[in-house]
Amino acid sequence: DRVARGTGTVVILLTGFPFLAIATTSAMLLWLVGLGPDPLSLARDACLLGLAGALSAPPLERVIGQQMSPRALELARAVGHLDDVVGVIALACLAAFLHARAPGVDWQLPGVGWVFVTFGMAVAIGLVVYAVLRGTDSSAEKISLLLGSVALTAGLAGFLSLSPLVICFLAGVLLRNLPGADKAQLAESFHR
Repeated sequence: DRVARGTGTVVILLTGFPFLAIATTSAMLLWLVGLGPDPLSLARDACLLGLAGALSAPPLERVIGQQMSPRALELARAVGHLDDVVGVIALACLAAFLHARAPGVDWQLPGVGWVFVTFGMAVAIGLVVYAVLRGTDSSAEKISLLLGSVALTAGLAGFLSLSPLVICFLAGVLLRNLPGADKAQLAESFHR
């Protein structure tokens, strides 16, 4: 959907400012207590803490308050959703470039390869779940299949030492935006 001009700048600021503030503060504290003797591990840990803090920041509509017009409130919700997407994609890229070697896995990929594996796995699982959910009619069956899909996705991501949060989030975004006549029932299942 289209959003108002300047929304991208607002999203970058709302994600970037908390990220920089938390990452900088975390890096200084980690260095002061001696938990970051290696500069690379210190930067990695500070970036992960900064991303976690940026993702857990309160939504814009809650910060500004409910005294806004309905149009401004809707824009604040759109900015909040985009803010979450930017944070998760940044987490996906950071996790791919700092990918830990999985025990028992003999092959390694460069960071860009893990980015492709991350997004490819999310798309593949999203399409499989979409095909499975298209054949269901009851809401209870949809919910149980969604819960099972989340568990399967998290397990597969964990097996490859990928972020289950990122894979599940991206598969869910794809699943929610694919066409279909039962989008309202699917949205209700997601909400529940």
